[in-house]
Amino acid sequence: MDWLETETLLRIGAFGCFWGHGFIAAYKLEFSGWVKFMEAAGFRESEAQIIMPLIGLKDLILAVITLLRPMELVSAWMVVWAFSTALVRPVSALAQGKAMNPLSSNAIWGFVERAANWVCPLAMLSMQKTEGYTPREFIPGVGSQLAFLDAHLNLPDKSLADYAQMMALCFLAVWALVPLLRSRGPEAKAKAK
Repeated sequence: MDWLETETLLRIGAFGCFWGHGFIAAYKLEFSGWVKFMEAAGFRESEAQIIMPLIGLKDLILAVITLLRPMELVSAWMVVWAFSTALVRPVSALAQGKAMNPLSSNAIWGFVERAANWVCPLAMLSMQKTEGYTPREFIPGVGSQLAFLDAHLNLPDKSLADYAQMMALCFLAVWALVPLLRSRGPEAKAKAK
C-alpha cells in the first residue's frame, strides 16, 4: 500500500470519528449519557447545554477540513482533543468514586477503546511532517479551495518533536481548567414550588 492510500484511510478515519462525535454533540443526541463527562470536567449541566453543541460544531468543521485538505495544526488539535475526551472517562469514574471498578463503569476500557480516535490523527500528523508530503485531492479542486489555510495551519519549520511539545502544552492547558471549574462546586438546583 502506498502512502496515498494510507493517507486516505487516516483521513477517512479521523473524519468519521470527529463527524460522528461532532454530530452527536451538536444535536445533543446523547446528552444524558455525556453530561456526566462534562460534569467530571467541571462544567455544570446548564453550561454543558450550551458548550456541547459548540464543541460538536467545532468537531464537524475539523472533520470536513481533514477530509478535504488536512492541516498540521488541525491534526495536532484532533490528537489533543480526542485523547482528552477519551481520558475524561476514567476521570469521570474517579469523580464518581468508581475508579477501582473499571469494568462496570467503563472507565479504563472506555479510554482504551478510543485509542484510534487520537492515534489516527497522530499518524496523519506524522505523515504530514514527512518530507514531500502533499495532501491528496479527493474531489478535484475542492481541497485546493482550502489551500489559503496552508500558511496559517501548517508549520513547515516545526518538526514532529516540536508538535509533540505543543500538543503536550495544549493538553496541559485544557486539563488545567478542570480543577478550577470543579472548585466551584455543584450547580445550585432550583427548588420545586
